[in-house]
Formats: sequence, C-alpha cells, structure tokens
Amino acid sequence: MMMAGQVPEALPVAAWPVEAVVVPLARPLARTLLGMGVETKSGIALGRGATITLWPTLGDLADPDTRVAFEQAVEALFADPTTRPDGVVVDAHPDMVSTLVGRRLAALHDLPVLVVPHHRAHAAAGMAEQGLTESLALAFDGMGWGEDGRLWGAELLHLHPGGCERLGTFAPAPLPGADAAVREPLRQLVGRLVGAGVELTPAWQARHGLDATTAAVWVRQCRQGINAPLSHAAGRLFDAFAAWLGVAPACITHEGEPAIRLEAVARLCTDPALAPTLPFTRRENGRMLVIDWGETFRLPQPFAVAEAVKAAWAWAFHRAVADAILALVDHGVRLTGLRDVVSSGGVFMNRLLRELLWPPLQQRGVVPWLPRRVPVGDGGIALGQVYAATGMGVGAF
Repeated sequence: MMMAGQVPEALPVAAWPVEAVVVPLARPLARTLLGMGVETKSGIALGRGATITLWPTLGDLADPDTRVAFEQAVEALFADPTTRPDGVVVDAHPDMVSTLVGRRLAALHDLPVLVVPHHRAHAAAGMAEQGLTESLALAFDGMGWGEDGRLWGAELLHLHPGGCERLGTFAPAPLPGADAAVREPLRQLVGRLVGAGVELTPAWQARHGLDATTAAVWVRQCRQGINAPLSHAAGRLFDAFAAWLGVAPACITHEGEPAIRLEAVARLCTDPALAPTLPFTRRENGRMLVIDWGETFRLPQPFAVAEAVKAAWAWAFHRAVADAILALVDHGVRLTGLRDVVSSGGVFMNRLLRELLWPPLQQRGVVPWLPRRVPVGDGGIALGQVYAATGMGVGAF
C-alpha cells in the first residue's frame, strides 16, 4: 500500500495480474457475488466471505478460443458449491460479451443481475486495493459506457457506500465512423477540429492525404451526428492530439499506440521551460466541472516541423492534461473535503503524466492512490464491479 507522501513513480504499475489477487474486506459478505469484467481484457472476480478474488486476465473475448475459456472458467464456479454465486455483476454496456454471458448464466440459475457502470468499477477497483470506502477517483481511459448511456473516459467521481457522483469530465467530441475513428486517429482529429470551428481547407486536406469527398463525409457526420458518437474519453484526446502533431499512425496496430508515440516524443524534450502553453477552458455545470479542449485545437497546427519542436509540443500537451486533472481534483476537494484520490484507467499507464501530476497533488495535501497489485486498466474491472456492488466492501448486498 502506498503511504501518504510517497511518490509512486518507482513502483510497478500492473497492466494485468499474472496470478490471482485477493483483496480483504472490512466485513464478510452476506452472499457470494461474481463480477464478469469486460471484453478486451476479460477477467472475473468472486466476492465470498471476507475477500474478493480477482483472477488473471484471459484476453479479448472477441477471440473464439478466449471466449470458450472464459465461459468454462465461469461455469466452473457455478458447478462448485463452495464458489457458486448468489448474484452476478455486469458492465452497463448491453452488448458486451461478458455482460451477455453473465446475464445468460444468471437467467439459467435464477440469480439477480446487478449493473455497475464501467468507470465506477474502474474507480472501485483502485479503492478496493487500498481498503477505501469513500474517495475521489479519476477514471481516465479510452472510453466506456457511462452512467448516462454516453461514452465516458475522463471522469472525476466521488464514490461512497451510498453511491457515486460525477463531479467532472472533459467536454465530449464526435468520433466520425465510431469504432473506425478509434482505429484511425485522423478521424478523431477531424472531430476535434469541427467541434472547435476550424475549417478543413484544401491545403489542410492535402497535408494529411485526405481527399475532399472523404473530408466532407466526416465533417457531415460530426455536424449531424451520423454514426459519430460523442466521447468524453481522455484516451481519445491523446489520439487526436497525436494526429494534430503528426505523430499518430494512419491506422493503429495496437491499443494506445498514438498515446505511446506521443509520450515517447515528449520524452525527447530537452528544455520543458521552453515548451508552449496549451489552453483549455473550464465551465461549471451545477456541481460538475467540464474541461473543454477546443482552444488547443484552434491553435495553428504545426506540420513538418523539427523533431525538437514536436517534442516541446508533446511535452506541453502532457503538462496541459496534468493541469486539467489538477483543476478537476481541486474542484472535487472543494466540494467534498476529501483528500484521497484514486487514479484508475489505462491513461494512467502514462509515466510522464504521473510524473507531472503526482508532485503538485501531494503539495496540495492530496493523497494520490495508484493501483499496484490490481490492474490499472480494464483487467481490474471485475474486482471493482464486486466492490462497488457490495457497498464498497462493507458487507451490503
């Protein structure tokens, strides 16, 4: 467990568990509860007695062999009287394979189904490792089904045994082509530019190898909401800025590739003091603070610039995201008085972001908790599902 004042940069950050992780609870559960996890980093967790056990990630359930192995693992729990669950917890996304399997088995065994939204589960997973029953939480990832049915992924949450309140987020941006935009970062950049009111001139299209017809289709999708869902996700912001800076691939070959490239370029910055300042705006909507990145994407876009200049821009982006997160945390602390902040979601695999974020958080008297044994990404979702469904481990269900 990380102690207050300890900088976690030297500590390992779990991408996925290689062996079962057992998390103790404050009180024994009245019933046994099974968390079904999610799809691309599938894993299951069982809350039984005074512990929750999270098993190693199996892989992507889109792969037929992985799905078979996943279903066999779950069915084995049902077949064993000592592990047979009394309830099943699933993600809010209705078409996720793990959700469908969980609902099918729950119906087969006449069990209740509990739904824990994606980012609440992310936050709860980090809280479970530290034994926290109330905390502020930063849930930053590539995106997931939010509590309002939209795509979240840059969330400041307040979790407690009574529920969850969303206190902050990034303003949403359209993803023209939906899943295709995740694979092709240039689509995401177009969504950001359209949202910021920037014209895609013929010269801009030529620089990016985009023909006029395709550009017009993507712009129309964004403006009219045609197969262009809105996403709040921080991971998508990284993708769009990587494309803006010219360091993103035309089509990604692995998850998080644009963000990984962007961090690598930022590491080449030799004098951060000379890096530009990237602007963002803040607006309050009731108790929720919204960070809008439109001003950054209205800046003149660099193109074919020296590598040293790109490095400075990339470093500036990481600093801007850290500053935006600090604004969210300040807002949450002011509203709740809490000083514990759990960070979860794949965006926090970014080491540079953590280096820029942790010291100022600690200077504010905030204790930043980062998962170590529990995966910081989707591999820990099943644990968070169970922990949230049981009232943050205080025995309710």
